[in-house]
Amino acid sequence: MTNQFSMIVGPMIAGFIIHWLGYTVIFSATAILLTIAGVLVYMIKAKPTNQTTEDAQEGSMMKSLIEGIKYVKSHEFLKTLLLASIFLNLFVVGPLVMGLPLFVKNILNGSTLDFSFLEGALAFGMLTGAVIVGVINIQKKRGLFAIITLGIMSLCYLALSQTTMLWQSVVVLFLIGTMMSACNIPIMAIIQSIVEKEMIGRVMSIVSMSSMGLIPVSYALTSLFLAIGFPISTVMLIGAVPLILFLIYIFLRVPIIRTFD
Repeated sequence: MTNQFSMIVGPMIAGFIIHWLGYTVIFSATAILLTIAGVLVYMIKAKPTNQTTEDAQEGSMMKSLIEGIKYVKSHEFLKTLLLASIFLNLFVVGPLVMGLPLFVKNILNGSTLDFSFLEGALAFGMLTGAVIVGVINIQKKRGLFAIITLGIMSLCYLALSQTTMLWQSVVVLFLIGTMMSACNIPIMAIIQSIVEKEMIGRVMSIVSMSSMGLIPVSYALTSLFLAIGFPISTVMLIGAVPLILFLIYIFLRVPIIRTFD
């Protein structure tokens, strides 16, 4: 969730800087920070490793990955969670993250400041969701809670594709951020409670891989639909429908999701 939060807050801050100071300042600041980061990385002294050690590490990583996949496949809840992560990142991340600037420009006829408002609403919603989950401290029916919040998020995502006014988009994105965070926290708690200690690292790696690995694919699909001529609102609609249908399917056909504490 930290990575997702930074992906939201970063563009929001950039939007404010562009609006008040212009593109020259934001690109200059980015160049300076990248240069500083490059110098600091160059100064890091790492101990050299021989080829035998590297080969052994690669073999160990591949073995751990295979063992983790087998472990996830043997648990119905983890397998369903992995599929949900795939659908979420494939159909939501690209249109929402990459397409939001186009949505502001083409649908809302807004500016960089309006884009910052939308990004801020999403970030504030994620923070609000985390606070709510921390306060209520869900202990039972966490699987049901997660699937319900994910379903609400999907419906809000569908509603976002139909909004045409800034305040509507701000409200919907706030709800998306809230539900996204409220869903993510119980799921992480469930994983840590049901997975054996020696397998937790492998399972989390697979979940992260299914998440981050599909983001470029989602970007590519979004770009493809936009290049064909679909407006960004239609791309969001196309992404929301299969996600909603998938959630309905697992809610009806995977009872462990509804009953898992």
